[in-house]
Amino acid sequence: MVTFEYGLTIAYGSLVNATPVTVTGSIVTPVSAAITGLLPNTVYHFRAKGVNSTGITNGNDMTFTTPTIAAAVVTNFANPVGNTTATLNGTVTANNAATTVSFQWGTTIAYGNTISATPATVNGMSGTPVLANLTGLTINSTYHFRCVGVNAAGITNGADQIFATNCVAPVISITGPATACSGTAGYVYITQPGMASYAWTLSAGGAITAGQGTNAIMVTWNTSGPQTVSVNYSNASGCFAPTPAVLNVTVNALPSPTITGQNSVCANSGFIS
Repeated sequence: MVTFEYGLTIAYGSLVNATPVTVTGSIVTPVSAAITGLLPNTVYHFRAKGVNSTGITNGNDMTFTTPTIAAAVVTNFANPVGNTTATLNGTVTANNAATTVSFQWGTTIAYGNTISATPATVNGMSGTPVLANLTGLTINSTYHFRCVGVNAAGITNGADQIFATNCVAPVISITGPATACSGTAGYVYITQPGMASYAWTLSAGGAITAGQGTNAIMVTWNTSGPQTVSVNYSNASGCFAPTPAVLNVTVNALPSPTITGQNSVCANSGFIS
């Protein structure tokens, strides 16, 4: 039987059957195996392994390096936005290749200005929040911006976003049950429709089961006690509310049922004819 061991070190850790998986005879037989789900820009060790009735034979250790791929870049909403200032936000996944991050910005989609992000370099495989603070903007003006990541595989531009200075989103509120029972699903919380974006958050005792990104969510409360539902939002001009709308919710533990009534009975000793 022929297999391949592979992994990030000479300890390997993963095993895949070769093709063909069984080899016989005294002729050298090529074997191979296709593997998927590897990390980009990463060195892997591997070796062939043969097992027969006389024992195990391991081939020599070999290595290969997976290709570098471009970073994944997301442009998030600008927040906060002031009269002449704004904080640009993004998320960058470097895909294991050191990625230089910046923001392009300006009054049109031609941008015309570039500012380094903080942090300016991102690595690894996790999405990393990045930001840049702009000052000296023109009051009552609309700006475009996008996040940009550059690594050895090329340039990745996030989607265009807009914001407006001296911009105030309307004050909204949340309606929905202010009391609930723990372990119960289907509670609906609603806020004003027509906003460009909605970002809901719950305290640790709850879970959003539907509606994130819309003006109405469905919630399951898992823990009793004081809880909160909040939503941050932006209007069509990219203006965020100064503070999220918040609704306080009291979640009660489910009551334990009790049964009342006689706990003893007497048999009827009469006869029926």
